[in-house]
Amino acid sequence: MALEPLTKDNYMMILPWRNEPAVRRSMFHSNIISGTEHKAWFIRLQQDATARWFVHQTDGVYDGVVYFTGIDWQAKTTLWGFYLAPEAKPGSGMPLGIDGIDMAFDELKLEVVYARILPDNQKSIRFHLKLSFELLKLPEIAEAAETLSFHTFVLTKNRWRQCRTEICNKLNQTRKQTTETSK
Repeated sequence: MALEPLTKDNYMMILPWRNEPAVRRSMFHSNIISGTEHKAWFIRLQQDATARWFVHQTDGVYDGVVYFTGIDWQAKTTLWGFYLAPEAKPGSGMPLGIDGIDMAFDELKLEVVYARILPDNQKSIRFHLKLSFELLKLPEIAEAAETLSFHTFVLTKNRWRQCRTEICNKLNQTRKQTTETSK
């Protein structure tokens, strides 16, 4: 699989990715994270039974992060997120997404994956719809003295099983067209 756990050997690699302006704009917490804060976060993460973080690679090159937080092992649910490395090749998002969802359902044995997306992040909304997520609602949360709105999307294991082959076929078709166009 193209995902490997985030470890003490690779966790610092993702800090500059997370601090990229394009990534920060898509996060609920958009502040720049210092190396000290990142290290403290990683230490806490190692003790968190409700979170799993992975780095993704394509053709041996690290190109993104996939994470699952708030895992409820009894209900078999999670909230997921991801981001790409700034140097990730165009088109890297869909393979990362497929590998991440496969991880949730096949390896972590979860049944439901939720996503929370800021309303102005239309690229992520389209991406989740391509992965067969369905829009649930637009709630508000109080966060640091301000109210944030976000879309909640859901993908069940059963829906993923029904849609996965078609999604992968579309990805392969797009890759084939891209390869033929670049010849």
